[in-house]
Amino acid sequence: MESSYSLDEECWEYLDPKGAKQGPFAASRMLQWYEHNMLPETLGVRHSPAMAFVPIKELFRPPARAFQSRPRPAGMGPQVPPQPPIGSTMWQYRDTKGLVQGPFSSA
Repeated sequence: MESSYSLDEECWEYLDPKGAKQGPFAASRMLQWYEHNMLPETLGVRHSPAMAFVPIKELFRPPARAFQSRPRPAGMGPQVPPQPPIGSTMWQYRDTKGLVQGPFSSA
């Protein structure tokens, strides 16, 4: 079961246009800025220092609502990995933007 998500936890950071890290901020504040069109869809944000900065539009894909639910970057979340053909191995990697690339076959 997923842990609860708090709008008051100050955990959000973003990269400003000069590439400087800003934050942390509460989701409630980020939501307010987002609803007033102060945060562009392409702005790199992250929910945790362990995450890469990812554009808002990639973290909150429909039906998720930006800064109102836990972020789910593309390629993350519950997935069943594909089964490789017999005699081959499947592999994938996370690129510099934190997106999963693959799967690729070694066969």
